[in-house]
Amino acid sequence: ANTFGQYVTDEYLFRPVPLAHRTWIYHTYFREQVQTESPSEIAMLKMALSERCIDAPIDAGRWSPIMCFAWTTLATSLTGNYIIVVPAVFCFFALYLLSQLANAPGWYKYERIVSLPLRLAFLGLVFWQVSTSDVVAVIGTVLVVLLSAVD
Repeated sequence: ANTFGQYVTDEYLFRPVPLAHRTWIYHTYFREQVQTESPSEIAMLKMALSERCIDAPIDAGRWSPIMCFAWTTLATSLTGNYIIVVPAVFCFFALYLLSQLANAPGWYKYERIVSLPLRLAFLGLVFWQVSTSDVVAVIGTVLVVLLSAVD
C-alpha cells in the first residue's frame, strides 16, 4: 500500500484543477435546464467545455465594470458637484442592469464593450466639470480618474 507522501510526490498523478468560468457555465446550463442535442449523461458537461472562455487563472478583463464603478460613484461625492454625482448614480444603476442582463454564458464577454461608451461619456463629463478651487474636489476627481483607469 502506498502512503500519502508517495502520492504527493508522484508526478504522473492526475490533479484536478477547478475551472471557475467553466463551472459557472455548467451551473448556469444546469439551473436553466438547457436541452442538449445528445441524451448522454455528460452532454451538458461537453457543452460547457465547448464554450469559448479563458481558463487561465488571470483576470483578463472578465470582471464587471460595476466593480470599479461602485467606488467611482462614491468618489464623485467628494467633488461636491451634483452635475457629476447624479450622472454617476445613473451610470451605476445602468451598469447594474447591464450586468444583470449580461450574467449568462453567451453574453458576459460583451458587457465591458457595451458599457464602454457610457463609462467614457461619464469620464468626459468629469473632465468637463473638473474644479480645482477645492482640495477635496480635486482629490475626488483624481480618485474618479484613477478608478476609471483601473477599470
